[in-house]
Amino acid sequence: MLETLTFEYFVRTIVAILFVAALLVLVVWAIKVRFKGKFADKESLIKVVQKTQIDPRHSVSILAYDNQKFLLASGPGGLALLEVQSPHAKTSDKFDKLLRKEIDNQGSQP
Repeated sequence: MLETLTFEYFVRTIVAILFVAALLVLVVWAIKVRFKGKFADKESLIKVVQKTQIDPRHSVSILAYDNQKFLLASGPGGLALLEVQSPHAKTSDKFDKLLRKEIDNQGSQP
């Protein structure tokens, strides 16, 4: 026989839903307390100082790590990393060659 929707049935359903929701909140709270500090956002050792998108496929980023700065160039051909000693350091020949190579590769692509 099909049970008709009575007020008692409605109340039991609502209480059951609230019980499951409270149980879920309790489990999430317990997990949060149990693992407190283990997965917290800690101070990162590597920081992205600045990122510049050259075109949709190429970007240049300045990274800081242990009082040193690095220039990171990324593109479809891979990554290139250059250590910069000071903020006013001259560019090295390696970076100039890499930049020319990337410009040549970009110009030769259809």
